[in-house]
Amino acid sequence: MFSQDEWNHLDDIDNLTSSDVLHVYDVFTLKEMEELFSKKGTPGLIVTDHIVRYDEFSNHVNFLGLPLYFALSLGWHNKADFVDNLPVTNYCFNFMINKKQVNRHLCIQLVKALELTSFIYTWSGQDSSFDCTDIINEHNSLGESSPFSADTFGTILSPIQIKPRFYTSKEIESTSGLVRSGRRSLGGSTDTSKPWKWGMHELFCESAVSLITESLEYQKASAYTEKSVYPLLGLGFPIWIGGYNQADEWQALGFDTFSDVIDHSYQYYDTLLERCYYAFAKNEKMLTDLDYARSVRNSCIDRLYANRQLALSDHLHKHIKKQLESVCSTDTTSAFNTFLDFYGISHF
Repeated sequence: MFSQDEWNHLDDIDNLTSSDVLHVYDVFTLKEMEELFSKKGTPGLIVTDHIVRYDEFSNHVNFLGLPLYFALSLGWHNKADFVDNLPVTNYCFNFMINKKQVNRHLCIQLVKALELTSFIYTWSGQDSSFDCTDIINEHNSLGESSPFSADTFGTILSPIQIKPRFYTSKEIESTSGLVRSGRRSLGGSTDTSKPWKWGMHELFCESAVSLITESLEYQKASAYTEKSVYPLLGLGFPIWIGGYNQADEWQALGFDTFSDVIDHSYQYYDTLLERCYYAFAKNEKMLTDLDYARSVRNSCIDRLYANRQLALSDHLHKHIKKQLESVCSTDTTSAFNTFLDFYGISHF
């Protein structure tokens, strides 16, 4: 089992063995893991704190995905700060995007291509162009089953033209508006409650649906960060743009996915392009009809409250400890308790 310093300095480790447990912070691709294994050897277990599920992961290494960063992000919010008042729904949906990434590019461009209008958002305005080579390859691989016309796909490939709506914490004193959701490493202060208080609550409380662009690319994986925290706190319906089996894993964590309201069948499509497109296409009415979206949100308000209350309880801590107990032994209890300390979770 690695010590805290070893978790942060993998370059200092000569080789990995079957007796090692490797903690991976943040998201990763299978290619990155294969490169690591080829250089360092293979550990007996990988524990991740962003990715909770990874289909097609290496069959040579045991994988344990835990919502550790998600739980940590929720821990920065005080339950007493939230009152169960009926939210005012002024928009059908929101999206929150800062840095360039393929599913985020697709999200913004699909909003444009589908001519959607009832939304509120953040977008930094940086990196408006994107290397769409892999998107084109996916589109070509679909052939006639691709959902895009030539004109629509042309819009997807074009540079982003939406107006920036993005403020940093330094500007908040002189500029009213929204703020970025950026986070720093766990070694520093990573309090995601601050952007919420500065203005992010406007984004989520005033819209019925949140288009969530977690930090995943083409890998068939499910991950949760503060991008999934904010919709819970803002009493919104989640739709994940990209990712694989996101809604199913959400439900496995104990949260309501509102599958009677939101069609999450988009999560099962084979390509990223399809998963992103059908997230919109299968939920068109919720994303276009404000009166309908407002009515559905009001009718589900008790369930939305329940989701938020569950998130702000110790439910996830109990889930994480139960999962860790399945791989913990007498020899590793002390090391795993150090691991739990790292995320502010009580010991075994």
